[in-house]
Amino acid sequence: MTIDARELESKELFRKLKDILTSKVGTDVFIEILCDTRPAAKKVRAFISMTGCQTEIEEKEGYYVLRVTGTPCCV
Repeated sequence: MTIDARELESKELFRKLKDILTSKVGTDVFIEILCDTRPAAKKVRAFISMTGCQTEIEEKEGYYVLRVTGTPCCV
């Protein structure tokens, strides 16, 4: 699943992530999230870390890709 968060407000993105991860508790997930700035990517990484999943940030040309993997245990 890919979420393009480059034009989403933070609240909208976090609400969407919460809904997705809540529905996937106990199952493996793989989500790519596109962010426009490094600070935005770090905020998403901090949010994801509270779910028990791992994130990897990769810098592309003009944006960042977060790869979320693991099994969410709580949201």
